[in-house]
Amino acid sequence: GDSSTPVFASMDIHAKMLMVDNRYMNVGSCNKNNRGLLLEGELDVAVLDDAFVKTAKQRVLGLATGRPGTDWTRSGAIIFAELKALASANQTKMNEATESGQPLETEPEGFLYPLDFGDEYLLDVGPDMF
Repeated sequence: GDSSTPVFASMDIHAKMLMVDNRYMNVGSCNKNNRGLLLEGELDVAVLDDAFVKTAKQRVLGLATGRPGTDWTRSGAIIFAELKALASANQTKMNEATESGQPLETEPEGFLYPLDFGDEYLLDVGPDMF
């Protein structure tokens, strides 16, 4: 029989990415607020190039979801709903595997999972400066 055991490991990614209307992209390590963009010692790159941003969006969301052939240039609300559903489905699979200790019939797609904003995420970092 198959003696493999499913293993899930948490990971944190420090990078932040912002894409607007398939035209503009901002990516880097700083938070998208006044402190992060103006005062902290971090770095971002801003790109205003339709072709580059569309290609980057296709690649990033294709890798994150395990669905590289999907058209990720559609409406943001539709994409968000799909990402949320995928994260929830992946969480269900992880829970089933963790509880049973048995291999899954189908693996999670990509690497999106819900982020539960518990008390450990609600830290007071002080007010924005502007």
